[in-house]
Amino acid sequence: MKRLLFILILTTVAYSGFGQKLPANLTDKDSILVTGKILGFKRGEHESFVKIITFDVSGNRDNHAFQVASDGSFEGLVFQPFAGDIELNYGDGYVSAVAKPGGHLQLEIDTQKLGKERSYTDAFVCKGEFAGFNHLFLQFQNELRRKDFATQANPGDKRLSDSDFASLRLKLLKEQLALLDTFIGNSKVQNEDFGKWQKNQLTYMAAREILLHPFFGKVNETISHETLQSLIGSIPIENAEAFNNSAYYEFLNRLSYGYLIMLAINPEYAVLKEENGNSPVTGSLPLIDKVSDGLVKQLMYYNVYASQFDARARANVVAGAVFSAVIDNPVLQNKFEKLSASINKGFPSFHIISQIRESKASDSLKVNLIRIFEKLQGTSVFIDFWGDWCAPCMMEMPGYPKLISAFEGKPIKFVFFSVKTKEQGVQRVKEKYKINGDFINLTNDEAAILNNVFKFHSYPSHFVVNSEGYVVGSHVKRVEEIGKILSI
Repeated sequence: MKRLLFILILTTVAYSGFGQKLPANLTDKDSILVTGKILGFKRGEHESFVKIITFDVSGNRDNHAFQVASDGSFEGLVFQPFAGDIELNYGDGYVSAVAKPGGHLQLEIDTQKLGKERSYTDAFVCKGEFAGFNHLFLQFQNELRRKDFATQANPGDKRLSDSDFASLRLKLLKEQLALLDTFIGNSKVQNEDFGKWQKNQLTYMAAREILLHPFFGKVNETISHETLQSLIGSIPIENAEAFNNSAYYEFLNRLSYGYLIMLAINPEYAVLKEENGNSPVTGSLPLIDKVSDGLVKQLMYYNVYASQFDARARANVVAGAVFSAVIDNPVLQNKFEKLSASINKGFPSFHIISQIRESKASDSLKVNLIRIFEKLQGTSVFIDFWGDWCAPCMMEMPGYPKLISAFEGKPIKFVFFSVKTKEQGVQRVKEKYKINGDFINLTNDEAAILNNVFKFHSYPSHFVVNSEGYVVGSHVKRVEEIGKILSI
């Protein structure tokens, strides 16, 4: 499904007071209140959930779904540690909104205009003192969408070398920034914060994609930190004015993760790795030291630490105390300490059916999901949440026949829950890759409920369920890991 993403800036404080200086922008105390109204809402005809996505300090997404009341109203609290953009989805409409911790977002969505207008100029409306600013931001995103840029750059195009893709993406960025300058001039925009914020968002979206290309579906044993630096060109790694942009946090996380991969696969770093505990985790820290300082360095240290899903690997890293010695920002320090404390606690298992029943969704929306999981009880289950629009999801599909065959004759089922995918697309994927599993196509409302239950933040997402219906593991896909968790 083609998704349309527009930036709608919504805030209840003056944009000039939005603030772009840290550490004040990092907080772990204040939530964002989101309220709104779906105009023309009809139960059974329109989707019953509004989805909101926030970002953490690593740029990871946190999904929330709030049920729409019979009168079309919705309300919820979400948390984001910095003042910046969050995403909101209703139906086929996707918008991004800048919100401030402790603030209040108020939104109206007109279902009739949502269905008729692909630009969504009037379908999404923010009322209040700063409605003019909101409309301005939405207008620019419409301009960005309508513009037929001379340059195109697809990060999933494996035919392009890393340098060729980077060159194309930087050229496209230049065209996008030129459009921004034209828009500011034609619209007589007086507030400099608008231009700064939008420029940073465009810039680090480009940088994030450039850093993705060297590792997308391939293993490049020659990639180095000098190579990554040359690919992003003049885009600065440290930028104090970009701490209000989710794309900047995603960029820093992608760079941190790139260093980890390099240390793991490039023989050039064997000595560096050996000098730092023979681990790509600690070995990547000297590289981070070379390119960052202050809060950026702390963010990248935290990214490296948090990227390790194996609890024992994290324990080995902590033994050096290198992370706690660097991370002193109060918010990051608190997150680091909580993560450290969770190492020996194991996976927080939960009973799926009980969680569905306890969710705030209406009973009519829960019935089918409860029925599905009741039928699965009595056997272990491997769950994959996926969509045919998700490139990483599709890259995994060819490997499933081998994984499933490894458990032939054992008490386990493989269930594939598709999201925002047409039934024909589901069957096409199943038949193309000859996957011997159960494929279940979720409605958008069912997907929203399961997102709240499983609390996953991206696609694909994998979970392991025991025969009693408890989720006992996630982020696993290797035969040995699954077998060990389920004892089969």
